[in-house]
Amino acid sequence: MGKRDSRKQPKITQEIGDTVVPKLSQFKRDGQVYFSFCKFDETNKWGANETSETLNVWDFGTKIKSFESMTWKVLRSNRTFSFYPYADLPTECQNALRKIKMDTFDNLWSLHIDGRRRLWGVRVDGFFLALWYDPDHNVYQTEKN
Repeated sequence: MGKRDSRKQPKITQEIGDTVVPKLSQFKRDGQVYFSFCKFDETNKWGANETSETLNVWDFGTKIKSFESMTWKVLRSNRTFSFYPYADLPTECQNALRKIKMDTFDNLWSLHIDGRRRLWGVRVDGFFLALWYDPDHNVYQTEKN
């Protein structure tokens, strides 16, 4: 019988709430952006209203693919990507995060798709875990300068 390899194997996944996602070490550590929809909340009120303008899958996929060709630093520098501290979020938003068990993160991130459309989520290592699609910029409204 062959001898069993007793060397410690690296852990290739990590748990985020009740979801297992790949660890960044399985991917390049060059600051590249990766997207995951494993925690996407299709029950939220922001993207579910029928009067909202939505993206077709082709346009959305193309946009996400273009973001994956960038680094986090580039996304932040061109104001495409910004964060909002959990404590500053509206109560309704905090409650929605609690409902999907994603309220343990310090910040909620907003990714500007185009016009008023946003994709909201959290950052875990190099991943953006998408939580909500916000076609009308209603999750966290800001005043124009």
